[in-house]
Amino acid sequence: AVLNCNFGDFEKSETLHMECLELKRKMLGDKHKLTLKSLHAVATLHHIKGNYTEAQSLFEECLHSQEELLGRAHIDTLNTYKDLAFLYHKKGDQNKADLLLQTSHEKFVMTLGKEHPVTLSALNCLAVFHQTKGDYPNSKRLHKSCWEQRKLLLGETHLATLDSLNNLAIASKALGEYSEAEVHFQEVYRLRKEILGNTHPDTLD
Repeated sequence: AVLNCNFGDFEKSETLHMECLELKRKMLGDKHKLTLKSLHAVATLHHIKGNYTEAQSLFEECLHSQEELLGRAHIDTLNTYKDLAFLYHKKGDQNKADLLLQTSHEKFVMTLGKEHPVTLSALNCLAVFHQTKGDYPNSKRLHKSCWEQRKLLLGETHLATLDSLNNLAIASKALGEYSEAEVHFQEVYRLRKEILGNTHPDTLD
């Protein structure tokens, strides 16, 4: 199912995911952790296909069960918070999206610590969210924090660190801080060229 989704065959992927979900419901029950993983996968597929109403219904069902079964601080629950937040954003409900992303990041910090790679991914999502709604000052602040922490944790040449630096450059450019943006873009280009090569899509980007 995942392979078909990766290759863009969403109809076949949905058929297989639904078959897997129904089998897990019968064998394990609606509230089992593995059943909820399949439910989350089906919701994600509907999100990718643009079926936002169906995706929202499934994500909310999944979240309710995860909170009940796993607790609000479990990593699976927090990932559903994050995915549901981006769905709300796509549907134009910025207040709900902002609240959920803030909540998920705060809980990641409490559960895993602020320097855990998963927590930093949640911080990056929050920064990207502010960027997509045009809140560049907050976006820059969060991207800078994420970049600095990733640099300390993963090293300055890690691809996730470079992604954060590139996002920081984009935010700086949007704020009209062209000299700062240029310095960051040049550093990203130099390091990506060294690590990935001249012709890699990320280097060319």
